[in-house]
Amino acid sequence: MGVDARVLTYTDPAFATRLFSPRPGLVIADATTPAAVHAAHAALEPLLAELRGLAVPVLAATGSVSLPPSDLLTLVDDILLPPHQAEEAVLRAALVARRRGLAGAHLLSAGPLTIDVEGFRAWLAGRPLSLTYTEFQLARLLLLNRGKVLTREMLLTKIWGYNYLGGLRTVDVHIRRLRAKLAAEAPALIETVRNVGYRIAE
Repeated sequence: MGVDARVLTYTDPAFATRLFSPRPGLVIADATTPAAVHAAHAALEPLLAELRGLAVPVLAATGSVSLPPSDLLTLVDDILLPPHQAEEAVLRAALVARRRGLAGAHLLSAGPLTIDVEGFRAWLAGRPLSLTYTEFQLARLLLLNRGKVLTREMLLTKIWGYNYLGGLRTVDVHIRRLRAKLAAEAPALIETVRNVGYRIAE
C-alpha cells in the first residue's frame, strides 16, 4: 500500500497553511512524548473546526501502549499504538470516515482549495472561504474537470444557461473575481489557456 506523506513541525509559523495545502487525507499527530502531546494539542486545537469541516481524520501516534492525556483525546478520532505502521493508519482513517458516514466524495480539492459540493462550503488553506453562487459554480466545474480546459462558451452555458444574453466577457469577469479570492494562497491555481478558456492547474 503506497502512502504519500508530508512531515510538518508543530512550531512552524506556517504550520496551519502547510497542513491544508493541499488538503490532507489524514493527519497523524506525534504524541510519543509529553512534550509532543503538549505541542500537538496547542497546534491542532485551533484547527479542529476546519479539520472536522473538511472530514479529515486525526490520529494520535503514542509512544507506549497507554492512552494519551484526555485533553488530546478530545481532538483525535483514533490512536495508533507502537509499532506505528502506515498501512494501519490508512485503514483506521477509513474506519473513522465510515463511522462518521463521511466518504469524502462530496469534497473536491486542488492545491489549498477545497469545496464541499453538497454543503456549498469552501476552504482555502483550511480557512473558510466566502464565495458567491457563481464563483462557487465556477470552482466546482473547474475542479470536476481538473487538468482539462473548459472553454468560455462551455462555462457560460453550464452556469448562466443557453438563454443568457450576456457575452463571454461575463465569464472572464467572474474568473477574475474568483482568482482575487484565491490570490493569497493560490494565485496560479486557475490557468488561462489563451483564446480557449480556463483550467485548474495540475
